[in-house]
Amino acid sequence: MAPSGTGPRRVTIDDVAEAAGVSRQTVSRALNDKGEIGVSTKQRVLDAALALGYRPSRFARGLVKQDTVSVGLVIPDLLNPFFTEVAAAALDAAR
Repeated sequence: MAPSGTGPRRVTIDDVAEAAGVSRQTVSRALNDKGEIGVSTKQRVLDAALALGYRPSRFARGLVKQDTVSVGLVIPDLLNPFFTEVAAAALDAAR
């Protein structure tokens, strides 16, 4: 159980590897559709990932690919209508 005041722990690639009985590299190969593993192993990994509710981390993927789709915006006061408009315009532009 998670410590008081925190949400549930995010399922990691290590959790999927343990559940499927494979290495984390094998999980990576299965999730990225690499042909270097057997069909039954790949299906076992995908089933484990689905059962655990695994979702790949966009942050981790950005580190590996050395690319990101994140945009940061620091707003000093969201109650000020000017900054709310700035934030809304930035969101529109990013989309």
